[in-house]
Parts: sequence; structure tokens; C-alpha cells
Amino acid sequence: MSSSSSLTKALGLFLTATALVLAGCSGQQTAEEALAKSFSEAGIQKEAVFPLAGHLSVDGAPPANDGRYPVIVVLIERGKTAEAAEPPRFVECDPDGRFSFITYDRDDGVKPSHYVVAVAKLRRAGPRRYTGPDQFHNRYNDPDKNAREAEFQIEHQAPGRTDYDLQLTIAGAEPIETPGPHSITGIP
Repeated sequence: MSSSSSLTKALGLFLTATALVLAGCSGQQTAEEALAKSFSEAGIQKEAVFPLAGHLSVDGAPPANDGRYPVIVVLIERGKTAEAAEPPRFVECDPDGRFSFITYDRDDGVKPSHYVVAVAKLRRAGPRRYTGPDQFHNRYNDPDKNAREAEFQIEHQAPGRTDYDLQLTIAGAEPIETPGPHSITGIP
């Protein structure tokens, strides 16, 4: 079994265990204990993760996020493509432009690695599912292009950071009509 499917299974077990804990059905077991048990049963170890969060602005203001077209921040490990990440590591910005990545628990972050950031404004097509075209006209959704831009590269390590500042310029910028081959144009 791949580590990705093991993680998915472990997270499913964790959610079930958490529901039981919250319902009072499992005695004194905490959510952290339930997670540890889920990982143990799945035969995998919990990875160390560190906070990765920040703020995104569009033309100097919070992104216009009406819920139908949320702004998505995607992390792609250096040397990989978004398609190779199962599931893609992404988070929606809130209406003020704040974003915070989650692996196991709210705002806990992601594992240490070198990441390339891609940003897209996509149509919500269901729970954690989004489709294009990118409302930012493919300006920031191409990880191949962003890998050459310092502001879209993150060398993530302990103790993590919560003050990343992504400033996008859309007004007056020429649209990129054809997205690159690895551009984020949807999230299945």
C-alpha cells in the first residue's frame, strides 16, 4: 500500500476515533491518542509537521472570495508535479487572505521540504473539488514558472513559519491564455 493511501486510511480512522471521543464512547482516549492508535493500526508513523501559514493579497487588497470562487494556495514539493501529489496539498484562503496548512490537526502545518507555491482562483465543484478556468488568468498557477521566482519558493523547516506574505498583481497584467502543462487548473 502506498504511504499516501495509508495516510488516507489513517486519517479516516482518526476521524472515526475523534467522533467516538467527542461522543464519549471511547472512555478517556484523547484525539491525539486516537490518532496515534490509527497510525499504529495502519502500520505507518506520524510525520513531523511544522506550521506553514500566511497572508495573500491581490492588487494590495484581500482577495475577492465569495465562496463560489475561492483562492487556492497549493504546495508542490520541489522536483514533483501537482499530479504526482496524492492528494494535492492545498488550502483555501479565507476572505481576508489568510491561509494555514493542515496535516493532522488545525493549523499544524506540513512536513519539512522545499515547496513551490502555486495560486489559483477556481470554481468550487464540490467538497474539496475545484475546476477552472483560473480566474487569475493563469498568472500564478504554474509551478514550473513559479519555481523560477524566489517569492514562490518555501524552504520549510522546524519550527515553521506563519508569516508568509504572497502579493499577487492581477490588474493590468496580461492574461496567460494557455496554462502550462503542470498548471493548477482544477483539483479533483
